Amino acid sequence: MQNVVEAMNAMAWLYSTSPDDNLRDGRQAIRWAESALTRRTNSKHLGTLAAAHAETGEYQKAVATVERAINFLDRELYKTRVAHTERDLFLLVRRTGRTDEATLLLERLEFYRSDQPVRD
Repeated sequence: MQNVVEAMNAMAWLYSTSPDDNLRDGRQAIRWAESALTRRTNSKHLGTLAAAHAETGEYQKAVATVERAINFLDRELYKTRVAHTERDLFLLVRRTGRTDEATLLLERLEFYRSDQPVRD
């Protein structure tokens, strides 16, 4: 089942961020991302949904969703909300070796705040 969920998330990411204009489809991306999230919620899947919202031009939803992903990553790592700022989160995840994931989420947050989608 986990492989199916990861495949759904991968499809959503492809539809959201492909550099090929012919492959991007924000509405399809949202459908795939939401399907993955109904089966397993984690920071990665929330990050994909945020990218899908950005692809449809819904940047405020993208910002809110990537902020949820950041909070979820914090809870995944620490079981409680201990990071109160984005900088706190980065400092905390550095100890666990998951800085790449946190860095990507923070970078995407800046893209969405600037009304820009992500291209992979």
